[in-house]
Amino acid sequence: VVAVAIWFAGAAFLMGHCQLTADEVARQHARGDRGAVARASADAPAGARVDARSAGGQTVVVVSAEARIGPWSWPVRAEARVIDEAPR
Repeated sequence: VVAVAIWFAGAAFLMGHCQLTADEVARQHARGDRGAVARASADAPAGARVDARSAGGQTVVVVSAEARIGPWSWPVRAEARVIDEAPR
């Protein structure tokens, strides 16, 4: 029971970290700052995937990771949407 509680706490922390990364990457991508996007993406949790795209005047960033405990894993996903500030 304790191990499961610790895993849930770790998964919640991972989700928060993914959301913070998605928010920061989306803001910098919307501004057109490629260097800041690279730095913010590097702050993603280990093994996480960061996908950014612009469509319809918006930047959408999705950060995906896996919360693992032993042989089991659970997908964690965070998304951020920001209106583009820089002309494309």
